[in-house]
Amino acid sequence: MKRKLFTMGLIILSISAIGQYSSIYKNTSFFKKGRLLDESTVKNIKNLSSSGDTIWFENFSSGVMPAGWTEMDNTGNDFNGLCTDQDPTGQYTSESAIASTSGGHFMLLNGDNYNTPLPATPVEMDAYFQTDAIDCSQSSSVVLRFQQYYRVCCNSWVADGGTMILSVYVSTDGVNWTEFDTHGQPTQNSSGYMSENYDQVEVNISSVAAQSASVYLRFHKKGASHYFWMIDDIVLMEAKEHDLVMEKGFANYHFIDGGYYTQIPSVQASSYWFSGLVYNNGAQDETNTSMLVNVNDGTSDVFTETADTSIFGSDGRDTLELDNYFELNQSATSYSVDMSIGSDNTDEDSTNNKISFDFAVSDTVFAHDISANSFISPSLYNSGSDGDLIGCQYWFNTDDTLGSVSVYIDSRSSENTSIRAEVYKYDSNLGELLLAIDSEEHIISTEDLGSWVTLPLTSEDGLQEYANADVMYYAMISCTWGNDTLWIG
Repeated sequence: MKRKLFTMGLIILSISAIGQYSSIYKNTSFFKKGRLLDESTVKNIKNLSSSGDTIWFENFSSGVMPAGWTEMDNTGNDFNGLCTDQDPTGQYTSESAIASTSGGHFMLLNGDNYNTPLPATPVEMDAYFQTDAIDCSQSSSVVLRFQQYYRVCCNSWVADGGTMILSVYVSTDGVNWTEFDTHGQPTQNSSGYMSENYDQVEVNISSVAAQSASVYLRFHKKGASHYFWMIDDIVLMEAKEHDLVMEKGFANYHFIDGGYYTQIPSVQASSYWFSGLVYNNGAQDETNTSMLVNVNDGTSDVFTETADTSIFGSDGRDTLELDNYFELNQSATSYSVDMSIGSDNTDEDSTNNKISFDFAVSDTVFAHDISANSFISPSLYNSGSDGDLIGCQYWFNTDDTLGSVSVYIDSRSSENTSIRAEVYKYDSNLGELLLAIDSEEHIISTEDLGSWVTLPLTSEDGLQEYANADVMYYAMISCTWGNDTLWIG
């Protein structure tokens, strides 16, 4: 049997594989001394654009908070928003200012700075800034658009049972408010959640703001003690009449919710299930809405299916799923996927109707890696310590042999930091994760920085470990940094 590579999100694991599982999302996991902390499959693929008449805008070009605006910190600690053109600050913050279209000044809620130095009990933000009244009385539809860049922790979103929100509240009297969740689909990692820089947000607020002479916007950050939320280029504009948006595409390997793999070993090749998150950003209902999924193998189209819905209401959002799955070729093949949305009506903005992505059937590589440009590390936990683990999960559809784990070491890491690959097997009878095999200790060298490092897997008797079919495995990197810095990217 051939030895194969296994790539786990930011980590590559080499195996002799016969198994599968996947979505357009990374299956990244974090262990705290062997305990599973979190699992996620997230990638933001949002592209909204409005071209209706502008009702109102603010880009903070004056360099100060606009007249009539207010701010409030409900914790009573003066953790207020700032109008600034400086990078966010704080003990755990190294990111630059938002790369907004207008540049210059923006609004900032800077939780990390307010919790520096780190207190024994960090204070969770509960602060907002609010506009003066905006006249929308001549507009039958209103879309809010703004650009944001954020990084938050250490909680979960309200929708997931936590207390954390990044929302815009809209009111016509300054007393009664309607919430619009605007955190989108950020990347989740060991340090919480982070958006793109910048992430463009569009929300149809017609249900509250249309034909109102006094519309107030409130940008509220709550439940996150750390990091930042930067906001710029805020616009209110009339909605297009017809504007369907493909917000996200999902490619799930082997199961309907299996997760996204960028590479799958040929012996593990099985099925891919496709679905997409669709939003009606237009002012009108859409009839006979259809999502088309097309897969091409580089030579010809090998799969074409549609998912349909009859009526799709204005400001509606729904996930459309194909009834049939795509069966992968068991020889090495590169696939490209196009997912598009349409209806009976002519869409006024075709730029946001399609999402495209790629994946491949490989010889020996199991991979979750989408990009090595980001960086995360278990040390970002306040309680991070030597021996913590970070990595990704893999479902094996068929028996196989584990060969190695590869990981991208970000150039900001320190030389002489020690790492080790560890692969865990989930035992469904015990309900526990059991160590299956690991690598020798590897000391990071100058040559390793900014490159992939491959760690061969061998057991104590020098043999490779066989992976069992129908079992979830976790390929992890055990981190020992001491006073050093380790970033996996």
